[in-house]
Order: sequence, then structure tokens, then C-alpha cells
Amino acid sequence: MQKLLVKGVHFGKKLKELRERSGLSQYDVEIKLDLQGRSMSRSQYANIEQGNGNMFIKDLILLKHIFNAEYNEFFEDLTE
Repeated sequence: MQKLLVKGVHFGKKLKELRERSGLSQYDVEIKLDLQGRSMSRSQYANIEQGNGNMFIKDLILLKHIFNAEYNEFFEDLTE
């Protein structure tokens, strides 16, 4: 499975914005991912939001649907 290297505060901040816009808690995201067959603990997800972790591309696909977002929204305003 391919990993998406997203380590860094900017991507995590965008992820948090999309989650909050959806009215979801980190725990809600954990449950929704689990229902889709992806086991990720709340702390693993929190690490990604804090810029301390990477995710699988499959995770991005699932989060796109969970947040009802477009892919470009995950990467808007990101700097190198």
C-alpha cells in the first residue's frame, strides 16, 4: 500500500480545518474510518493532524468522503 508523505504542520492544519468544518471530532473520524474497514486510532489520527505522521493514500480517499471534500481542498495553501 502506498503512503502519502504528509508529515508537517501545514497538511495537518488543513486536515483539522476540514474535520471541524464537517462537525466531527477526532473520535468521530476514528469510528467512520473503522466502519469503512480502516483501523486507525484517535491518537494516530491526532498525530497526523499535529504534523507528526503520514497516512496511506487509501486514508486520503476515505477522508475525502468522510469530510465531503474535494482532493484539492486537502492541499490548498500548502507551502513546501
